[in-house]
Amino acid sequence: MWYQNGIIADMSLTFRTNEQIDQILEDLAAVEQRSKQEVLERLVLEAGEKLDRRARFEAAYEQVMNDLAPVLERLKDN
Repeated sequence: MWYQNGIIADMSLTFRTNEQIDQILEDLAAVEQRSKQEVLERLVLEAGEKLDRRARFEAAYEQVMNDLAPVLERLKDN
């Protein structure tokens, strides 16, 4: 995955948020015993992995539906 292969060098980012989000982030950091930076990195990587899994699932589903199309068409005619 592009976000895990080190293609993008370390970058600086300002993350502006409201009090509610900041409190949740602080709570997560405390529970996980990590910095807020580490929590944000983990959450972004998890979101990226979720997108990748979804894309793989959709591609597999499309392939199965294409493979089954003739069978489904024959069943429809019966």
